[in-house]
Amino acid sequence: MARETVSFSIQAEKLWKSFFPVPFCFMGMGIFRVWTETLYANSQVDFPALSFGTLVSFFDAYALFDYLSAFILVLLAVFAKRIAPLYTHPWAIVVTFVAMISAVCINFASIYYPELASALRLPAVISGSVGVALILMLWSEFFGCINPVRVVGYYAAGIVVSCIVLWMFKGLLLPWLWVGTCVVPVVSLLCLWRSYTRLPFDAYPPAYQHDFLFPWKPVLVIGIYSFVYGMRGGVFSNTLSMNSGMGAFAGALVVYLLVSRFGEKLDFSLLWKMAMPLMIVSLAPLDGVVAEWSTIADFCALASYTILLLLIMAIMSNLCYRYGVCALWIFAIERAIRMASSQTGRLVGENIVNSTALPDFAQSLALVVMAGSLVAVMCVFFSEKHVTSQWGVVLKHPIADDLELYMEKNRLGIKCKELADDHGLTARESEILLLIARGKHLSQIAGELSISNNTVKTHIRHIYAKLAVNSRNELMALLGVKKRSAKGAEKDPIPG
Repeated sequence: MARETVSFSIQAEKLWKSFFPVPFCFMGMGIFRVWTETLYANSQVDFPALSFGTLVSFFDAYALFDYLSAFILVLLAVFAKRIAPLYTHPWAIVVTFVAMISAVCINFASIYYPELASALRLPAVISGSVGVALILMLWSEFFGCINPVRVVGYYAAGIVVSCIVLWMFKGLLLPWLWVGTCVVPVVSLLCLWRSYTRLPFDAYPPAYQHDFLFPWKPVLVIGIYSFVYGMRGGVFSNTLSMNSGMGAFAGALVVYLLVSRFGEKLDFSLLWKMAMPLMIVSLAPLDGVVAEWSTIADFCALASYTILLLLIMAIMSNLCYRYGVCALWIFAIERAIRMASSQTGRLVGENIVNSTALPDFAQSLALVVMAGSLVAVMCVFFSEKHVTSQWGVVLKHPIADDLELYMEKNRLGIKCKELADDHGLTARESEILLLIARGKHLSQIAGELSISNNTVKTHIRHIYAKLAVNSRNELMALLGVKKRSAKGAEKDPIPG
């Protein structure tokens, strides 16, 4: 009996270690979703400041919140050259904290003092929009510093946790819900601070250094997809909120399990291959044919959208990590388009597609248009083989001050990718190759990737074998990097 207990414990320990390790602090971006979902996308709590009438003709408060957030994000992108990286500015943290806490207090105060609702509407929307735009970009800058596999694993785990917290919030009395919603942004900002302490200083997001042609492909994909998702309509009355529920929970959990199972060997094309069929299924008009079809369709739509968001997050963060694209610039534009497209799709769906004044054939035509849009998205994905592709990113006008340094960084990213593709390097080996090319020492690589020195040595031996080189100098020559001095070489413990 004792042996069976020990054996079970060993198996349980092995099973636990097989999951992708996610320190709690790295889930902060997923956790702050609880704040947004509770205040602005929650159909279960009636905030008078947001629900009494409309703020602007045709727009409800939630639509205005997203549109205003998108506008602020565009402003951040426009001024990215001056303010990036955002995390270096204390005012950004202070404004984020004050705006998010203010939004919570204004919305909950309108419940206790409904006679003030009309005066609190605009402050509720404006403070919330400012807070969410800033915290989104603060976290996006951090995710632009780490490799896409870790980004997907951390963000997926964060979404799973946020769904669990939202379910817990549903059982809270109103005063405790108020307190809990105030705590969420505090926890998220503390997680952000802690995450940076675990990141090597030389891996911190750099200042805006050069101009790129905008990577239109992933942004076009998320824009079209968000519009179709918004037109679906039913997901906006989900049990938890617009972007959370069993579909989001299941989609994020599946992606997390895939990362745990395959790690750096994960084929990211699996994500869009899962997302597309789910969204197409959700569009099927089977309400009168299949029992509870609307619930099934909503589940599929949420799962599909969550999976695709994780894929887009990996693509965008990889462009920052590998090619040096400014995270504030690229993520601000992508998120702004996503928010605006989703809300536009929702308004079109609620006011036009689902209108009783339209004949049945018009609604059927709308479904055909949505399905055709998804086919267009699939064509974009077929044009790019890997998440590590350039996705339309091209260096345009580098700034003269650091031209040589940042041209070299961009060139190395492209050269390492070409070698990795030509010689069959895994995602982890490709990542280590890039770090070696940038002059990282073995211990630095191990610390940045959260793996042991011996694991790094093993990967480097595999890289040497696949590239048919026998030393670090040969590898650098293959990459076109100048050899370092003997003094520098002695300090570098990379084998070979």
